[in-house]
Amino acid sequence: ITCPEAFSLLVNNGMAFDYLSAVKGMGIVVQDTVMDMQIGMEDGFERVLRARGKPAVLLCDRGLMDGSAYMKEEDWNKLMQKR
Repeated sequence: ITCPEAFSLLVNNGMAFDYLSAVKGMGIVVQDTVMDMQIGMEDGFERVLRARGKPAVLLCDRGLMDGSAYMKEEDWNKLMQKR
């Protein structure tokens, strides 16, 4: 089973890229939201697979660290301290 990337879900459902620069700090808000969504989806998919009681593979489209490539290091560090 494949777990989708949370950021793509946001973009594919109406979040424009200009949201990231709409107000100061918005990039951190978006990335924090992406992390919450991604963790929730991955945990949920894992629960479903474990409930089957059979061997399974969970493929994750992206990792949580991917967001660090799109943020200033200072902003990423602020986000990590917050979480």
